Amino acid sequence: MEENYKLEKEYRLPAELFRDAYLEFQKKFIYPKSYVYMTLFIIVGLGILVFGILSLHGASNKQKYLVFLGSIVAMAFAMKEWFNPRKMRRNLTESVRTLGEPVYKTAISPRKKGKMPRNQTPFPKRRDLV
Repeated sequence: MEENYKLEKEYRLPAELFRDAYLEFQKKFIYPKSYVYMTLFIIVGLGILVFGILSLHGASNKQKYLVFLGSIVAMAFAMKEWFNPRKMRRNLTESVRTLGEPVYKTAISPRKKGKMPRNQTPFPKRRDLV
């Protein structure tokens, strides 16, 4: 269905702009959670390691091995939390780069004559913004 638009604009988003925008998104929403989990895993890993060093002097090698393995696993989870956001950004940027620079289109159509229905307003109500 072809409509009569008042304003129609085509634009492109380069991959570098997309990468920078996604980095800003990650800084605001992804990194805080990631830093909390990373800190938690490091604390748990160091706690297990200190516990293993201080209290397992007379323990068997199997017990020492399990404690140190638990410490290494906790540190590996911390590294995963550090690496995953960077990997996601790199993969997403590469995917956008392979698409090329698609042309996006935005348009504004004229408002139809007549009254707007009572339950529909052009602007959101204040309670919907919260």
